Amino acid sequence: MLSFYRFALIGLVATSLFYTTTLLKFLEPRARLNPEAAVPTISSIGLTSQVPHGTKTSGNSSKKELNGPALTSAVMLDPTHGITKGTPISVPHPQAGMGAVDEEVEREIKNRVAQVERVCMSLRRKYFSRPMLFHFKDLNITWCPVYKASSTVWKDYLVKRVLKSDVLYPRLDLLWRYRLSNRRAPTRTGKKLYTKEDPLTPRFTVVRHPIVRIISYWKMSRTCDEIIRSGFIRKVILDRPLRNSTTTETATKYKQEFDSYYKWCKEQESLKSHGKPFLSYTEYNVSNPGNPYLNPPHVTFRELVDHMEEQRNKLKNNDWEGHWAPASEWCDVCVHKFDYIIKLENEPEELIFLLRKLGLYDDRKMFLSLHNNSTLSPSTMDEIQAFSNLLTSRQKQFLNKFYYVDFEMFGYDNLYVDN
Repeated sequence: MLSFYRFALIGLVATSLFYTTTLLKFLEPRARLNPEAAVPTISSIGLTSQVPHGTKTSGNSSKKELNGPALTSAVMLDPTHGITKGTPISVPHPQAGMGAVDEEVEREIKNRVAQVERVCMSLRRKYFSRPMLFHFKDLNITWCPVYKASSTVWKDYLVKRVLKSDVLYPRLDLLWRYRLSNRRAPTRTGKKLYTKEDPLTPRFTVVRHPIVRIISYWKMSRTCDEIIRSGFIRKVILDRPLRNSTTTETATKYKQEFDSYYKWCKEQESLKSHGKPFLSYTEYNVSNPGNPYLNPPHVTFRELVDHMEEQRNKLKNNDWEGHWAPASEWCDVCVHKFDYIIKLENEPEELIFLLRKLGLYDDRKMFLSLHNNSTLSPSTMDEIQAFSNLLTSRQKQFLNKFYYVDFEMFGYDNLYVDN
């Protein structure tokens, strides 16, 4: 009887072991498929360059979370910043959210576009002289280049991308064939359309503080390239003796000295265009110190503002010099109804967001290699103040009136004028 119970117990244990072993073999492949059993890594799923923008590290955990708080600028430049191979990550659904940073940027841009619309509603004159829109069908984008507001970066990019050209110093003229001209009837919302443009094509532009734009242009106006291009610089310099009531002989000497400098500039620009070593205008000044007829050999900031006022009074709203024209006029924003208006001061965050929206995100490294970030840092604000101090109260009042719409539309501060 005892032997019977002993054999029965042994049989029960053996049966239990058999079923346990079978169950474990059955569950083993499922455990390998269980996300909790094997956390996927960048190296294991090949997502090294596909981590979605908007991920962040939460606390001390190495796991990434979508839609987290604001990222640092380093992460904004490269969404894979700080993530190394083998680091556990969450694998997002393709339709996952953009992240808190992009949501904030999108909200800011939408508010800006809405503010532009509000200002447009308050304006009596909504139509300006000519459209300055470039449409690129293959990229499905329409762009308005506001000069001195990242237009060179976009121009260089589009020349490389659309024309497949590696021209050393490309001009906007190369893209002139893409400029829109033939109008269609506006939509019910008043949006002006063009025959070559799909109504759903996103329109965008980049704006910048108006005073910083003209400071930037003033710096450029000292270069040989701009002295050759712009006839007004020669006129301003040759008018100096007239303003100073000097003799005819002195005025002739001014012209002779400027013509000599102009010839030297053309020689340097020719060397530059052929990729040869060339000298800058500063080196000409070093070799010709204290020349009373070229002192300085460029327009001063006050002379530039005076010329802007003279042109505006003469031509009214048809003053078509893009380097200082208000962006609101240059892009005719009230009738072109831009989808995205980004600020140069808010780059790279707004630039990265815009590239994503335009389907150009894969080219972000090209943009960042071309880009020279310009922000309203304290030094830039100090620069605005320093240049403002060079102007008279009347000149400041002119600039505040000239750029009034831009200040209101894009949220920039005007110049302080002493009473």
